[in-house]
Amino acid sequence: MIKQAIRALLLGLSTARFAAAACTRTYYIAADELVWDYVPTNINQYDGTPITTPGADSAVFTVNDAMTIGQNYTKAIYQEYTDYTFTKLKPKPVHLGYLGPVIRAEVNDTIVVVFRNNAGAGFTPPLQFSIHPHGVKYTKHNEGVHYQFEVDNSGSVSPGTTFTYTWQVPDRAGPGKDDGNAVMWAYHSHHNEVCSACMPGKHDGNAVMWAYHSHHNRVKDTYSGLNGPMVIYKPNTLAPFTNKALDVDREFFLLFEVMDENQSHYLDVNCAKFGCDPALVNADPDGFHESNLMHNINGRMYGNLDGLNMYAGENVRWFIAAFGTEVDLHTAHFHGNTLLLSNHRTDVIDLLPATFRTLSMQPDSEGKWLIHCHVNDHIKAGMLAFYNVYPKPVLRGTYPALVY
Repeated sequence: MIKQAIRALLLGLSTARFAAAACTRTYYIAADELVWDYVPTNINQYDGTPITTPGADSAVFTVNDAMTIGQNYTKAIYQEYTDYTFTKLKPKPVHLGYLGPVIRAEVNDTIVVVFRNNAGAGFTPPLQFSIHPHGVKYTKHNEGVHYQFEVDNSGSVSPGTTFTYTWQVPDRAGPGKDDGNAVMWAYHSHHNEVCSACMPGKHDGNAVMWAYHSHHNRVKDTYSGLNGPMVIYKPNTLAPFTNKALDVDREFFLLFEVMDENQSHYLDVNCAKFGCDPALVNADPDGFHESNLMHNINGRMYGNLDGLNMYAGENVRWFIAAFGTEVDLHTAHFHGNTLLLSNHRTDVIDLLPATFRTLSMQPDSEGKWLIHCHVNDHIKAGMLAFYNVYPKPVLRGTYPALVY
């Protein structure tokens, strides 16, 4: 009760003191290359077996030999830096995995994203990337999309160069009258395919989630790893200095996706790096293709996603999304506790590609609980994670701070 009262007081003070304080929020985001491990513990955390156990479902996706790449892939992902020099990374919540940084703003704000392409220099021609947002308002110059009939580099940022995007946040990008305080969108790289905007439903809650992504080559860019979440809040619901939501204790972001590494810009790079024999790959193309379909949540498989930690009784907001193809029809199931979606009680959420859901939870069942896609083939292939609900502390400081 004390915690809720303090939160209500802070929210009231924010509303009273900063009611007209629409602002410009600046983010420094780069596309960086790295090697990503989908199963860093090498263990299926659901049954405790090594992921490369012969005959196990997980071995299809994780064994590295002359015919398959395994669990490690070179990728390009969005990472946030502290300033325009792009020399120091900002700390990132571990549960985001390979997702880009969370872009947060309030209705009436302006979002400025200074984007640097640090990836793709080793290709001929070099890879160009971009950032294309969902939901917010932008001019053609700030769309982050490459069209053959337009001369504009917002959708074609070359390696070693920088482009600054400016997006407006009008009412129609934020929560509707029954949405609560925040809604989720997304962003991604986007070269040659136009994405339609996704509007929040009238029962989405207090936050709207959108996405952002590269849009230079929409399919290859996103399968290379260039996706991220964006959340638009009602005015005066973000803390003025920390940029955190005042109305909840924690926020978590989950992307359910069959990451098709066959469609990545880096497929040939990964084949060479991890020792695939082209003759053997060509002898079993279907097997090779299947081995590169990484069924993941935030880039982790078989329960290897960390950081989904909370205390019993806390107000927790979940933002859940999906990208992909007709394969990406997901049913996200939360064990142990229930959620509210558009004021309806549920523990399973249906997801289609490029859909975003905003849910609330007040966990009352303590323990380590499973989150998974209920499509049988998807859970067998590793699309599962765990969230932890710890006993509510009697006194602040009697439990270690939770990492999320």
